[in-house]
Amino acid sequence: MRVWLVWTEQGEYEQHSRDLRGVFASEELAQEHATLLGGEVEEQDVLEEPPVKVTVYTWTDHIAADGSLS
Repeated sequence: MRVWLVWTEQGEYEQHSRDLRGVFASEELAQEHATLLGGEVEEQDVLEEPPVKVTVYTWTDHIAADGSLS
């Protein structure tokens, strides 16, 4: 099984960080989130262990591609 990871990067040199923003079951959903966050998508096999320091959000609304909630 494949998953799609959304990453963002910020800072330079010593202050550089690459942060995992989400793990998604569909490439389409990952691309929409990456577009909203200005991030990139990476395809990967299911992770053996969950990543550390990942904020988990529970959404009750659907986020449309234009950023609006429905």
